[in-house]
Amino acid sequence: MSIGKAAKTRKSDAVGKRSSFEIHHVHEVAKGGDIYNVENMLILTPKRHVDIHKGAK
Repeated sequence: MSIGKAAKTRKSDAVGKRSSFEIHHVHEVAKGGDIYNVENMLILTPKRHVDIHKGAK
């Protein structure tokens, strides 16, 4: 991160080549959710992000 790269997750939390933390919008942007409001954002691992979009709990 100190050389300008995104923080990396543990290998067990990566999905394929997706190994950096990701931003998830709590209220979908396509359904009117705010894009840049930090209250509408969560920082997730790629694995958790995929699980949320697949409907896993």
